[in-house]
Amino acid sequence: MRMIRCVLSAVVWSGLALAAGAGGERLRSLAGESRRDALINPKSDFILPELADGAGVATLFTVVNLDTKSIQWKLYFGDPNGVDLPLPIVELQGGATNVVGGTLPVGASVSFSTTGAAPQVTEGWAALQLTDGKASVTATIVQGSLDAQAIVNLASSAETRFSMPFNNRGPLRTGIIVLHPDSADAPPATVTFVARDEDAAELVRQTVTIAPLRQRFLSLSDVFPATAGKAGTLEVSSVSRRFSAIGLRISPNGFVTFYNVLSLDSVPDAPQRPSTPPAILPGISPACDALEGALVFADDGQFVGKITSNKFAPDSLGNEFGRYGTDYSTTSIFNPFGRYGGDYSSASATNPTAPRPPVIFSGGNPVAFLTANSGKTPWVDINAVLSCVGRK
Repeated sequence: MRMIRCVLSAVVWSGLALAAGAGGERLRSLAGESRRDALINPKSDFILPELADGAGVATLFTVVNLDTKSIQWKLYFGDPNGVDLPLPIVELQGGATNVVGGTLPVGASVSFSTTGAAPQVTEGWAALQLTDGKASVTATIVQGSLDAQAIVNLASSAETRFSMPFNNRGPLRTGIIVLHPDSADAPPATVTFVARDEDAAELVRQTVTIAPLRQRFLSLSDVFPATAGKAGTLEVSSVSRRFSAIGLRISPNGFVTFYNVLSLDSVPDAPQRPSTPPAILPGISPACDALEGALVFADDGQFVGKITSNKFAPDSLGNEFGRYGTDYSTTSIFNPFGRYGGDYSSASATNPTAPRPPVIFSGGNPVAFLTANSGKTPWVDINAVLSCVGRK
C-alpha cells in the first residue's frame, strides 16, 4: 500500500439540484446511503481522488458555503476496489460512516476529521454532490507532525481524454491515479495510455481495463518501463466511458505532489501560426491592455499560449495547470527543462541569450519577440508579461 502524506485542497462549482436529506444540521452521518443509490452525475458531481486514514494519518475536511443562499451537500467515501468506505469521524462520535452531509446557511462552514486511530492506513477517494449553489471543500491529509503538504483540485467525473506531462529523470517518479466513477452496474472502462518523449516519439501504447468505482494507482516507470529515465507526455483516453484522474510526483522518501491533468475534451486544438514572422517586426506596447488576447508561437511554429488576464482559460499562459502554463508541459515556456522555457535552449522565452525566442502575434500579425533577451528587437520582456497573465 502506498503511503500518501499530503495536503489536498479543492474548489468546486455546481449548478444542478440534489435532493437534501432530512434535518438541517451542518454535519450528519448518512450511513447506509451508497454511491450506487446516488449515481455519479458528470454534470454535478466531482471527485476527490485521494484520502487516507489510520496509523496516525488523519484527513481533515472543511466545507464552506460560497453562495448567497443555503446549500445541501453530501460527501461519499469509497475504497480503491469500489466498495463503500466507512470512515470514523471525530465530530460525529457515532462510529464510522460511508457518507456525510448537511445543510449550510449563507456564509457558514463546517469542519470534520477522521480519527487516524486504525492500526493500518486505509486509502480511498470521495465523491462530492451539491445542491444548486457554490461551495468549496478542502481535505488535509496529515501524518503526525510532518511538515509536508501538497495541493490537489477536485477532478471532474466526466473525462474521456486527457494529457499530462511526466518526468522520470533523476530521483523523482511520476505516477497517476485513475478512477472509473460510474455506477456499479456500468461496463468497465477500457483506458488507453500512450506515452511520448519530448520529441513526440511514441514510447509505449498500452490498454488497461478499470472496473466501475475502482481506483488504480500507476507508477509510470514501473508499469511502463520504457518511460524510465525519460520525460514527455502521457495521453490517456477511453472510447466510451468517463473517468477521473490526477498526476503525482513522488520523491524517494514517499512525499507526494499532486497536479491536475489537462482535459483534451475541453481544450481547443492549438491554433496554427498565421504566417512566418519577417526579419523585421513592427513592435507592440508592453502594456497589458495592448497585449490582451495576443497569441505566442515558438520559432518552429508551435503554439505556446495566449496572453490573457483570464488565468483559467485552457490556453492561457497564466493557467498553471494548463498545457501552456504548467512547469511540466513540453509546450510550456515555463518548463525550465523544456525547449521553449529552458535556460539554455536557443528557442526559449526565458533564456537571456536565446537567438530564436517565441514571437507574439496580435490581430493575426507578428509584432514582437517574447523573450528575456534584451538584444532582440522589438521585444516584450517575459517577466513583464507575468503580471498580465496573473502570475505575479
